[in-house]
Parts: sequence; structure tokens; C-alpha cells
Amino acid sequence: MISELNENSRYLLEIIASVLNGSPAPSPEGHDLEKLFVAAGKHRLTSIVYHGIYRQGLSEEELEPFVKVQRLEMRQSVLKDVEFARVSAALEGLGIEYCPLKGRQTSELYPDPTMRIMGDTDILFHDEDSEAVRAMMEGMGYVTLRFREEDDDVYRRGELLYEYHRELDKDGLGNPDFYNDPWRLTEPVSGNCRRLRDEDAYLYTVAHSMKHFMNLGTGLRSLIDVYQYLNTKRLDRDYIERTAREMGIEKFLGCMERLAMGAFGGAELDEADTAVLRFMLESGIAGTSDNYEAAKLLRASGKSEVSKGKYFLRLLFPTVKAMKKRDPVLKKAPVLLPFFYVRRWFQLIFSRRDRVADGLEMFGSVEKSDAEKLRDIYETAGIHR
Repeated sequence: MISELNENSRYLLEIIASVLNGSPAPSPEGHDLEKLFVAAGKHRLTSIVYHGIYRQGLSEEELEPFVKVQRLEMRQSVLKDVEFARVSAALEGLGIEYCPLKGRQTSELYPDPTMRIMGDTDILFHDEDSEAVRAMMEGMGYVTLRFREEDDDVYRRGELLYEYHRELDKDGLGNPDFYNDPWRLTEPVSGNCRRLRDEDAYLYTVAHSMKHFMNLGTGLRSLIDVYQYLNTKRLDRDYIERTAREMGIEKFLGCMERLAMGAFGGAELDEADTAVLRFMLESGIAGTSDNYEAAKLLRASGKSEVSKGKYFLRLLFPTVKAMKKRDPVLKKAPVLLPFFYVRRWFQLIFSRRDRVADGLEMFGSVEKSDAEKLRDIYETAGIHR
């Protein structure tokens, strides 16, 4: 069913597959390289695509946009590696236990780590080390963007962004208690550094992708991560299947594995899976605002018929979880929730009119049909909200 995708999407998938599998790349003859460049950038896969086309006899002019991005991403990759070594040394010097997450571990699976460029650096740490880490990061020139307001603390210096997580993502898990003690899933590397075991790193990668899938959407890189785990690691399938059931992500895992093998491994996909793949192609790495609004409409409707009325009520009365995220004091004093709802309405009316206008515009633009289509995508992907 890959043949049902448009020509540019098929060509993009074929190039990526050739790089991952070490096979000859398809000829660029007859393909629109400008569209290919745009599609690759949408998924932050320009470096992978460059590796697939640079030996195809293209002119310097044709390759130039790909070369510029590839060199920029190489520079960013080196910068982040050097900085991570610096931060790691500082953590070791303070005796702080830490565990790098997501891209820092996943990039090792790629033919060249620069093909898996990271946006930020995620580190699991212990809550009791929060003050020490803050002092350390600020001493290294970072500005604190968020501290003890949510489950992670965020620091920035220039284009470098560090997120220190007290726990792992639970959004979407059928068993939200699974990550209550994430350290049990780690193993020592050296000094105070630990890492998630391969099977657990794989499952966390899938669970994190599911979080994005359910909100803005997620793109091809999530599938490449899955494909690389399946093809470069000897994973304990009994453990993975048993643990995926315990986490409540077994259906989503199965869908992502089918799509990965269909997109890059030559496996056949049925019509429903192809629709999910098309959704991911359209979403790109960061997803889309249309996906986000359709997902909010779907969440507000629950399992009943899609209703814009329920969506509007959700705009007026965000979930308790959302309110606690906006106002952390509610975590300690939930009895104040009614007051904070009233305060929010006054703020929106008198000081945040632009946000009200934007919210009403989004409310008017989202269509029930979009949410209904998304519900079908969720059903195939194994997501039940």
C-alpha cells in the first residue's frame, strides 16, 4: 500500500530506507528535489537524505541546500557532544547520579550519529539534587527557564537546552504508575552515569512518541527510531511484549513496528496502516496545530459523538490536570480550584483578549470531520482516549 502514497513521499521513504539498509539509493531522475528538500526538513531528516543522494551525480547547485543544512547539523551535533561531556564531568564532580534519555541514547543506533540531530538534551535525575543541579547549570552560564514548577527543570544557554526530568513521561500510558520508579529500569555505565537498558530505552522511545502522536502528531523520525532498534539491537521480545502490555502500549507498539517495517523494510501495509503512515508524513517532526485542535475536540468528546459544544466547555473549564500544570499551587491546595477558574476567566476577559480571540478562531476553524478522521487514526494506531 506504500504505492498509494504520493510520489514525493515514496521517494523520501526509499532514500531513507537505502541509507538505513546500506542499499543503493534510488535515482533522483524525474523527481522534484525542491519538494524533497522541504519534505526532509519537515521531518528533520535532511542529513539522512543528503547521505542518500550525494553520490547520485547531482550538481553542486542541486546539492547546495542539502549541504548547508547537513553542515549546520554536523556543527550542532559536535557542539552538543562537547557540551554534554562538559555537563557530565560537572555532574560527576558533584557526585550526582544521572541518566541521559531519548536522543542521546537513540543516536547511537544510526549509521552516523549526526543523522539523528537532537533538539534538546534530556537527563533523568533525583529530585533531591535539584538545587545542586541548578547552581551547577547557572554556574556554567545557563539561564533557568523553569524550576520545580513541573516534573522537569529547564535550562538554556544560547542554542543549548537542557531538561532535567524527575520522572519519565506517563501521558497516554494505560498504566500511569509504570514509571513511578524509573531508576529500576537503568543499568550503570561509568561513574555516576546510568542508562536505560536497551529494551526499556526502546519502550520509552515508543511511549514518548505516543505522547506526541496524541497531541500535535509525530513524524518519520519516530518510525526510524523503531526501525533502528529492531534492526541493530538483539532485543528480548518476550520482555518487550510483556512489559508493553504492563505499560498499556502494546497496540501502539505493534502499529509502529508494522509501519516502520512497511516504510523502510519492504513489508506490506494494509489500507488502515497506510492511513496512519500518511498522517505521520503530514505531521512532520513537530506535528501541526490542526492535529492539536482536532485532538482537543476528540478528548473533550470522550467516547461519545464528537461535539463542539463539549469542546467549548473544555475551553472554559480546562481539566484539573491542566489547571495544576498552569498553577502548581493547586497540587498542594486543590480546594482552591474554583477560585482559580474564576481568576482565569477574569484574566482572559481583561488582560488576555488576544488569547481569547485566538481561542475563538481555533474553535471556529476545527471541524468535527477532522476529529472523526483522527479517531479512526487513533483506533488503528492502538490509542484509546
